[in-house]
Amino acid sequence: MTTQGHPDGYASVRDYLAAFRPKAGTPPPAPPSFRRVTGRLTRHPSTLSEEEHRHLKAILARCPEPEATHQHIRDFGEILTCRLSTLLPDWIDAVVGDDLPGLTGFAHSMHNDFDAVTAGLTPEWSSGGTEGAVNRIKKIKRQLYGRAEFELLRKMILLSKPSATAPQDLCQTPDPTDKATRAKRLAAAAEPRTSGSAGRPTGDVP
Repeated sequence: MTTQGHPDGYASVRDYLAAFRPKAGTPPPAPPSFRRVTGRLTRHPSTLSEEEHRHLKAILARCPEPEATHQHIRDFGEILTCRLSTLLPDWIDAVVGDDLPGLTGFAHSMHNDFDAVTAGLTPEWSSGGTEGAVNRIKKIKRQLYGRAEFELLRKMILLSKPSATAPQDLCQTPDPTDKATRAKRLAAAAEPRTSGSAGRPTGDVP
């Protein structure tokens, strides 16, 4: 075109043809992360919002493996919360038969220690409350490590409340919101200890 006497060059032709090119549409949304999908698969349906329900339904409709995994997770959650130990062998056989990544190894490990798992699902007693209290104390110790002495650590442990989602602490004083009970606990926590060492919180707390 330049040799034929046209004054404009390549840039002018490019800008002119750009108007005839189809415009790019809106880019598709990014796929959900693995952590988000796992959370929606394992959480109880009542805790999911309507949007999360729609996203989970769309994910399960794309592939049969996540749908089967979701159903097995729901069944195991029911066995765990309702203590239906008699249904555990059928659940293990179903998971092993589907050969799903992650769940199959978990089912094999329960089968290898089947008696202990069944015992944990059968009686109503467990060490959940004790384990929750130990974890709560460890959390407080990590928050105060290197910043306070033993007396402050002891007071915080005695006056702290378990979280709303954690199991009830059987070792804690009943009715911690009662004014009289709370006053007694404050007085007991303020009394100096005759034994014990100051410094960083280490070891178990009585």
